[in-house]
Amino acid sequence: MEFDLKFPMFMLKFEKPVEYMYRFGKKYSKPLKVLGNISVLVGIFGMLIAGALLAKGSIDIINGGPASVGLVIPGVRIPGSPVYIPLVEGLIAILLLAVFHEGMHGIMAAAHGIKSKYTALILFLFIPAAGVEIDEEKLAKTSKLAKLRIFAAGSMGNFILAILVLGLLFPTGYVVQQNSEDLGLKVLNSTNMPFEVDEVILSINNQETRSIIQLREVLGGLEPGSEVVVKTDRRELSGNLEDDGKLGIYLEPLFEFTSIWGKIFAFIGKVLAISFSLNIGVGLMNLLPLGILDGGRMFSEMSKKLYPTASTVALFLLLMNLFGSYVF
Repeated sequence: MEFDLKFPMFMLKFEKPVEYMYRFGKKYSKPLKVLGNISVLVGIFGMLIAGALLAKGSIDIINGGPASVGLVIPGVRIPGSPVYIPLVEGLIAILLLAVFHEGMHGIMAAAHGIKSKYTALILFLFIPAAGVEIDEEKLAKTSKLAKLRIFAAGSMGNFILAILVLGLLFPTGYVVQQNSEDLGLKVLNSTNMPFEVDEVILSINNQETRSIIQLREVLGGLEPGSEVVVKTDRRELSGNLEDDGKLGIYLEPLFEFTSIWGKIFAFIGKVLAISFSLNIGVGLMNLLPLGILDGGRMFSEMSKKLYPTASTVALFLLLMNLFGSYVF
């Protein structure tokens, strides 16, 4: 183990996990290469989806709509960002994301005979991460397909983790439901009706909506744009649903736990839900054709001629989504 300090980054380097990844990658090289082929196809498709989402987001912002992409710092509400994650749950989810992402890079490299130099646990200020240092000299000597497999493997790892945590969310939610009582839905942010932050929604049109399930049942029976009367813990508020039939509110369910198991599994459920969202979002954004991202390295391998143009367009769209709401 080796400690490396380059403020604001603290890094613990390990060589032992590299041995495990290399042995695993060599042993299962054939199925991993098949997975690598799938990863490349998913990566190209994800690149198109990410670009389309950013293009739509840019158009929405120019038309006065809210941002759909934002910076994420656990425990910090960034003005203008539609995304917020709590501190402890967010740090755990980010660490899981990084381990799967970097681990898949290392395993896929091993499947092609490339042994990573080291693995690392990283602390950037207070945000945890993980890293795998792949031998770039050996990587440069591999085939184009091998490089594409290795580059695409990180996002594929994120998507695999997202599927795994999604499967765990259902039993976790069931345990929470059996060991808690719903109190209401706390408003985190509203892009439609003038709700206040931390206001708790109790009912809509005199129908109880103290849980997400109840909210979906009530909204499912209403037409898009319908007028609604919302009762909260502070007042009654009238307004209209959005064109897609939603309230236009970011909500957090409030519980009263009836046992310690409710608290434990609610915490686990939050980590899983945050992990699902982060892995899908980061997995897609990582596929953008930008040089610092895996998508950039993939696109450069596929077309060095078109890469500069694609990279410039992707950077413009990303900046529009992150900061355009401050301008338009």
